[in-house]
Amino acid sequence: MTHAIATCLQGSPRYALAPCSHNTDRFFHPSAAWILATVELVANKDDNYMKFSLIIRPTDGLWAGGLFEFKFEIPDDYPWGSPVCTCVDKIWHPNIDLQGKPCVNVLQKNWKPTFTIETVVFGLLFLFSDPNPHDPLNIEAAEEMRTNPVLFKRNVLTALRGGVVHGTEFPPNRGNPSLFGSKH
Repeated sequence: MTHAIATCLQGSPRYALAPCSHNTDRFFHPSAAWILATVELVANKDDNYMKFSLIIRPTDGLWAGGLFEFKFEIPDDYPWGSPVCTCVDKIWHPNIDLQGKPCVNVLQKNWKPTFTIETVVFGLLFLFSDPNPHDPLNIEAAEEMRTNPVLFKRNVLTALRGGVVHGTEFPPNRGNPSLFGSKH
């Protein structure tokens, strides 16, 4: 399976997002073409195809304009074992904890060998388009989102711009500051 992942990651960023198959013309389902506008593959400098990053740039919602790097480590027993995924950029989000662990069900107890990296990416994108304060990893952000959405939005922007939210310091996000939170 290691060779199949390497094959998928070599040619184009879209290969990392789709299931590996022998028919290279069908790596990516046409209905998912919009994902290419918001996701970019960053290959590992060591040519280790089992470790790579994906950059997600939300184009809508509270995190619009931000840049979020997710590091992936693919286990040797993939696809039976789930990838490990961590957000490198600190974010104020109910479903991503302050250490960067995302709450994506397919990465946790619900992983199946039929899932792909594309499945994980869709889950990550969904966190930005539809955050869920009822299934949180960051309890404080979730509570704030549920009880005081105006303060939550302000704190998301403070974190994106670089500031302190509830005693936690956030470095400025590497995205486009002029777009932060512009589409919500």
